[in-house]
Amino acid sequence: DRKVGRGTESMLLQTLGTGGFSTRRSQPEDADLLLANAFPPPPLLAKLRPGCVVNHFPGEQELGAKDRLARLLCGLGLCPETFVLPEDRSILQHRLCGKWADSDKVWIVKPCQQGEGRHIQVLRGGYASLTEAGVIQKPCVVSEYIADPLLVDGRKVDLRVYVLVTHVQPDVEAFIFRDGLVRICGEPYDLSAEGLQRARGHISNNAVQTKTVRHACALNWTLPQLWAWLDCFEGGPRSSLVWSRICRVVRDALEAWQPVAELAAARPSVSNGPLVSCYSLLAFDLLVDCSGAVWLLEVNPKPALHAQSASLKAVFPVHFEVKSALLADLFSVLGLPLEAGGPGTRRPLAAKDGGHFGFELLRPSAAQPRLRFALGSAAVWGRVAALLGTNSTSSLVACCPRWAQAPSCLAGA
Repeated sequence: DRKVGRGTESMLLQTLGTGGFSTRRSQPEDADLLLANAFPPPPLLAKLRPGCVVNHFPGEQELGAKDRLARLLCGLGLCPETFVLPEDRSILQHRLCGKWADSDKVWIVKPCQQGEGRHIQVLRGGYASLTEAGVIQKPCVVSEYIADPLLVDGRKVDLRVYVLVTHVQPDVEAFIFRDGLVRICGEPYDLSAEGLQRARGHISNNAVQTKTVRHACALNWTLPQLWAWLDCFEGGPRSSLVWSRICRVVRDALEAWQPVAELAAARPSVSNGPLVSCYSLLAFDLLVDCSGAVWLLEVNPKPALHAQSASLKAVFPVHFEVKSALLADLFSVLGLPLEAGGPGTRRPLAAKDGGHFGFELLRPSAAQPRLRFALGSAAVWGRVAALLGTNSTSSLVACCPRWAQAPSCLAGA
């Protein structure tokens, strides 16, 4: 797989080989660890032995697809305001012809499914401008553009933070990796009409940057490098504040996803299969604005785990440093079997602060009260609607004014 590297350059295979694992092809029922692109389909799942470690949870597509992520996090304030087209076309038109009619707002338009920065547009203007650009007529997500991002030497950056999820039932257990990637745009940040046309000034994805500059990955920083830069930068947010906000945003997003993951695991095609041990390594792409606020942009359930260029002629030190430690610590936390067909060897956390190797436990207390209320509201919405004999949001709010505080996305819960 091109996302884990090829041949002897694959750090994933090297890490597993160091631990004694063999990558030779064998029957599924003999596997101790299944590395796949998604949770296995029922025919493959039925062949796995109980206790086999699988690298995905059911229901991850609700995080990985941009349109589903927008629906999942609707109204929680974790990501910029987002409209899913064509379903939200009338809502977007109402907003653009109402409170934003005279604004010079900037939008970022992304396909619902594609990755690596493909077909992303940054546009300025109202409904007519989006229609003229062909946005309104196609399936996509349209998000309010964060126009005041944190800049490093005048260039926009985003952060790739790695999160290990080990349980989703009865609650989420997740660990955030303390290191990560800081992806820096190749051109200065420019909101002029001409500047908006230059993707390399606005989309920091390495795949986009590499289209015009060879080995763009070599320009990336590690998270500790960014923290050192922030703490020396007068007037900017402190690194400790940004990190605490990152942990809160990640934890809240996972809390919102947990009921969906639990429902996906309860499907007969999954629950009737062998009892496998799942984990998920998620990459959260985050934007920090100039005030230190953290915004969730995307979640990648299958992040790239290689450190070399596509031609295998260059290895990027920053990627090697981050990902080699990430993989070694990942499998140490998971506690893979010590022998073929054996049980897992996961040990309890040793550090009082919840740290384990390079990971830090994301504590449930980080979740914001607004999210707790939203999840509780979604859980009882159907029962209240059935009791009152109506699905009308206005009727329910009239009966219980507290419902007025709930995010609009609960109306369809």
